[in-house]
Amino acid sequence: MNRRKNNLGLTLVEILLVVAIIAIIAGISVPFYRNFQTSQELDVASKEMLLNLRDAQNRSRVGQDDSVWGVHFNSSFDEYGIFKGTSYSSYYDDPKIIPSVLSVTSNFGTDITFSKALGAPATSGIITIDGEGGEAREIEITEVGLINLN
Repeated sequence: MNRRKNNLGLTLVEILLVVAIIAIIAGISVPFYRNFQTSQELDVASKEMLLNLRDAQNRSRVGQDDSVWGVHFNSSFDEYGIFKGTSYSSYYDDPKIIPSVLSVTSNFGTDITFSKALGAPATSGIITIDGEGGEAREIEITEVGLINLN
């Protein structure tokens, strides 16, 4: 009697080989995904900050509530928000939280205000937003009130 045995299953070696290949691919992919995620957070945070600075500037230009407007960064630069008046006492809206994978610095301190009508800043300067992977964005605020993302 000649019996032929059909093997329809997988051996343990084959299963371990597939698991090892998946682990290697996952191990290679994680750093790329993390860098991509940090880059995306950096882009979103810098664009949101740019919009908030321009919002405060526009509120000053139109003289909303007959006041100047500004943006305040807390001392650890992990949140910021728009305020009304010549100096910060409280946020006008809810503060914006800066993601923990980013760090923010400025060369003008924690407050920037904009003049009524012209929207010129009280001080010009640069806000630098750094990501974990060494990638950075700069928001430049010029003496005449141009606010640009570099």
